[in-house]
Amino acid sequence: CVFCNNKRLRDKKEKKEPVGLKGEWGMNLRIWGEREHVSEVSGESLGNVIKPIFFSHLLGKGNFPHYKLNPENIMLKTPQEHHDWQFTSRTDLVKKDPRWQKVIDRYNELKEQYIKEFGA
Repeated sequence: CVFCNNKRLRDKKEKKEPVGLKGEWGMNLRIWGEREHVSEVSGESLGNVIKPIFFSHLLGKGNFPHYKLNPENIMLKTPQEHHDWQFTSRTDLVKKDPRWQKVIDRYNELKEQYIKEFGA
């Protein structure tokens, strides 16, 4: 009957996860709740206000889509560090600041893991 069908549809809607807790933003919220609010490159404080720019994918989402929602593929960075990671060569990053080497090492490990799991 119409009444039962409407109830079924309402119940189905109520079981859904609240908006904002799925996908990238949901993963970012979980990371923010679990990790210290500092850059994983420099140790600089990120403050207490969550911002999407703090969440930096090591393996790009386009080339490595299966790791888009893998928390191991996310590092907390300052906005400048996030920008530098995307637009500066790895060699220049390490020349600028040797602390980038640990980020590059993690990138290489994840890339190797990805290739083993999903192929090149």
